[in-house]
Amino acid sequence: MMNEYIDLLTEELVQRKQNNHRYSERAFAKYLGLSPGFLKLLFQRKKQLSLIRAQEIANRLNWSRAKTKSFLESVSSQSRKNKNRLKDKFLLQSENFLEISDWFYFAIVEYLKLKKGQCTDLEIAKAFDLSTAEVRYALRRLEKAMLIHQENDGFRIVENYEVPSISSDGIKKFHHQMQKLSQDAIYQQPIDMRDLRALTLSFDSKKFQQAQIDIQKFVSNFEKKYGGKDPDTIYQLNLSFFQLNKGLL
Repeated sequence: MMNEYIDLLTEELVQRKQNNHRYSERAFAKYLGLSPGFLKLLFQRKKQLSLIRAQEIANRLNWSRAKTKSFLESVSSQSRKNKNRLKDKFLLQSENFLEISDWFYFAIVEYLKLKKGQCTDLEIAKAFDLSTAEVRYALRRLEKAMLIHQENDGFRIVENYEVPSISSDGIKKFHHQMQKLSQDAIYQQPIDMRDLRALTLSFDSKKFQQAQIDIQKFVSNFEKKYGGKDPDTIYQLNLSFFQLNKGLL
């Protein structure tokens, strides 16, 4: 149910745009009694609704009783989760991400999880074809970002962490490097160790926000099903959905 209410609002906006191609996010914000900036941050999951404001929005929307109940229960559930969020998920600060945006930083974090914090600099270097100097430097930066902590008997690792979903130089650098590694894997890894797929399709751009929601749900479900259960290697999942032609046709 986490953030389901944001999905419901996004679906409502998508439906209104389908009914009226000139309808805008700004108009939707005004209808809901929100500022355009707040609604944008809400859709980016960088803001949350209070129960009081959610009730005000629910009163404005002509939803069924069941849908309204689901909306308000989702806001209430998210509110409870936010109070305990630091206990079970670490939110990486965006200003720290640029310093650990090279592809191998998060690979090292996952490797430390796999090894339960018990491994040497040399083992990490061999695993990812890095120098030991690069590994030691990376470990210092990861500790500064509070993703790991070195103790006498090894490393303590943040089990659950979240990367800010914003556009930044660090995020762009990370994705660019991962896409390059994906290209290399086409030629360097046997087909029974990798899976690469592509789909080219004509697409209704008004459905982009809904497509984003579906992609986010897939990634979340994939991680829950396959991540961290008796691991013996490190894999990377990349998903790209982008426009091929210039402008609208």
